[in-house]
Amino acid sequence: MAGSAPGRSVDMTGYEEWTFGADGLIAESKGHFDEAEYQRQMGDDDQEKSE
Repeated sequence: MAGSAPGRSVDMTGYEEWTFGADGLIAESKGHFDEAEYQRQMGDDDQEKSE
C-alpha cells in the first residue's frame, strides 16, 4: 500500500472504484480500505499509545 513509512509495511485489503472517461482512460479512481487498521499497523493508534 502506498504511503507506508520507510522500512515499514502494512497488510491491507480494500478495493478501488474507477470511472472511465470518453477516451477509455481512467478519469477518476477512489480507493477504499479500513483506515483504523492502517493506522494501527502504522503505530498511530491513540489507544496503543496510551497503554
